[in-house]
Amino acid sequence: MKKYISSFVFTVVFCLPNLRGQITTFYTDSVHELENQTVYANRAISASSSKTISQFDFKSKPRNSAQELLKLVPGLFIAQHAGGGKAEQIFLRGFDCDHGTDVASYVDGVQVNLPSHGHGQGYMDLHFLISETVKDIQVSKGTYNAFFGNFATAGEISFSTSDSISKNLVQLTTVFNPQLKYLSGKKMVGLLKIPSFSKKSSNYLAFEVLNNRSFFEKNQFIERYNFFYKSVFKFNESTKISSSFSSFYSTWYGSGQIPVRAVSEKLISEFGSIDPSEGGKTARYNANFMLTKKIGNNEFSAQAYVTKNEFQLFSNFTFFLLDSLNGDQIEQTDERIISGLILRYSGKLKFIKLQNKFSLGTSLKNEFIENGLHNAKERNRISTKRENKLNELNTDVFFNETILLNPKIRLEVGGRFDLFQFTVKNQAQNYQYLFSPKLNLIYSHSQKTQLFLNFGQGFHTNDTRSAAFESENQLLPKALGSEVGINFKATEKILISATVWGLNSQNELVYVGDEGNVENKGSSRRFGFDLGGRLFLTKFLSADFDFNYSLNYLTDSYFGRKSLTDFHIPLAPIYTSVGGLSYKRERVEIQSRFRILSNRPANEANSLTASGYTLFDLNFNYEFKKIKFLFAIENLLNVNWKEAQFETESKLLTENESVTEIHFTPGTPFALKIGFEIKF
Repeated sequence: MKKYISSFVFTVVFCLPNLRGQITTFYTDSVHELENQTVYANRAISASSSKTISQFDFKSKPRNSAQELLKLVPGLFIAQHAGGGKAEQIFLRGFDCDHGTDVASYVDGVQVNLPSHGHGQGYMDLHFLISETVKDIQVSKGTYNAFFGNFATAGEISFSTSDSISKNLVQLTTVFNPQLKYLSGKKMVGLLKIPSFSKKSSNYLAFEVLNNRSFFEKNQFIERYNFFYKSVFKFNESTKISSSFSSFYSTWYGSGQIPVRAVSEKLISEFGSIDPSEGGKTARYNANFMLTKKIGNNEFSAQAYVTKNEFQLFSNFTFFLLDSLNGDQIEQTDERIISGLILRYSGKLKFIKLQNKFSLGTSLKNEFIENGLHNAKERNRISTKRENKLNELNTDVFFNETILLNPKIRLEVGGRFDLFQFTVKNQAQNYQYLFSPKLNLIYSHSQKTQLFLNFGQGFHTNDTRSAAFESENQLLPKALGSEVGINFKATEKILISATVWGLNSQNELVYVGDEGNVENKGSSRRFGFDLGGRLFLTKFLSADFDFNYSLNYLTDSYFGRKSLTDFHIPLAPIYTSVGGLSYKRERVEIQSRFRILSNRPANEANSLTASGYTLFDLNFNYEFKKIKFLFAIENLLNVNWKEAQFETESKLLTENESVTEIHFTPGTPFALKIGFEIKF
């Protein structure tokens, strides 16, 4: 059993009444009064690391994009390294998830991750989601939730949009970089109610327009256009149908990942570029329909969706290493149409005498994919390396049975069966399947203490081309995780939560900068702990803190021994921490935040180090009648930091030999964000 329980996290969270006098707990569904402060219960959780992030949690924080909301997930860090238009790099629980390989995300039940993508497996671009429409975020770390399949290894994040809005909203913001002496970005967001001819329905639309020069020497020309419409019709108290439509289009240039030597030798500044023609464009269009029906204590839902996604990216990782005349710029393309159906049912099993809830579901998702890799120069295609037409079909059945064994013990037994068909048109086809069991045990010792024991298997698929052709990839790569946790209410104002976790991965995919793709490094093991705290200091002042630590290494086989040499997992986060102080009184909201990412190995031998950083931000909001004035300072101390870093072999035009070293994208310098928001 020791081989299977490979890692642990110790998370302690002090949770006190929030700035509006509310505290989220996990004990009951009742409402309590504490010195004129209302305490609301949260929905039941299955693991101490699970969390619901509500609108209050991100109300006073800047919503630059839905990607920025990911920073609210404890232990999750993001890094942008392509000019601001591409999906961010994600770090969670000892994983460099690249752009989503080991973290699954959903918006209103539709998975965002794109398998067999032209840029990276499980590519997860959330820029299509207008952050002001988000109602809440459900976070489930680990592999213990039966409702989530592909890519849900380090964790899963589900965004839910609001069914309606109470008021219209218009927000205008701009960003100023004093160091660079210009406005680096402008954004407009609007949420508008649409009149309805029936009291049973609600409709609204939202839009977002962004134009961002960014803080680099070369104008990044980032443009983003988002539109979202949602309609909800309630036939009666038990039946509801919702539909939503969204469109997203973005273009940008990027200064790319630059070599350290180019800056140290003063060939360029840290905000300069070697190939300023990097960048790309992307688009996503979604249609989503859901019917929910309640019959007594039973509930049934049916969901259908269609997504069209387009992607084009120009990158230059190695400069003149491979082609001394034209350079090494590559063009990656991906176009796909996704269609899916999800059916779910939940109710009580009558043959079980104990109080219980049984959930059963199935889904079908089909993706038609065309992607390619080309050689290019200044965004002009020179030659084609590969082009493929792919089809990936996934069908699954999942179930979860929750039994209240007695007033103190809750047992959850679940699992899912996934079947995949991988097809490379006119070349190969392969079927793969996997059953993933789940087990959660929750012991409520008292109204102040809950204990959690979690165990489960998850997976991420490999690229369709690999799965269809390579014999060693005939099985879906598995991840087996376990978790032990405790939630403890120390006082009426303090909530403590502690978790210890472990995860063994059968297949470790590592980003390779000089190729612009991922490489299989074999199996791995991780274990760690999280420590956090939230404290209500006064009636108006509160503090919060999250600490995360993980020990990560490659192994010689699945559940095998630690590799003797070169056992480090490149870029895997080891120590991270976020926290801050929040003040709210009447019309004023002030929040100071910090985030820390420690140094970490940049390669398996740990001969190069990706530098860590410590940053401070400051937010200030003032509300006057219907207008809220927004002020925020990013990188308050103007720290010189590297946001994204990779080990890369490259050769500059003036060099005779190649050099392997850190290539990086600089982080945001001191920047002032100013704006206002009107509700009417």
